[in-house]
Amino acid sequence: MKHSFSVTLYPEPFNLAVGGVITSNATCGEDGPETWCRLRGHHQCGVCDSRSQDKGHPPQAAIDNRADTWWQSPTLHSGQQYNYVTLTLDLRQVSTKNYFFYQH
Repeated sequence: MKHSFSVTLYPEPFNLAVGGVITSNATCGEDGPETWCRLRGHHQCGVCDSRSQDKGHPPQAAIDNRADTWWQSPTLHSGQQYNYVTLTLDLRQVSTKNYFFYQH
């Protein structure tokens, strides 16, 4: 009796953003303290302020591999111009990748 096995090989996942440069055209709290609320899951509110190390949510926080930091755009309460905010990641490399995983 002949057995056939199917084996799929995937490369080890790694963070493409390490060493990259990330920028945004707007960040929560860059013009002073700003209240934000997260309505998904459990209701959570806080204050972001770019002048404070523990209350700042700069673009670099989106790629720092830490679960306790994040980038946050300004709230729409601060103005309708924040309905369109751009977060740009320059990977600083030229290469071909076959698999991309986005973790939200």
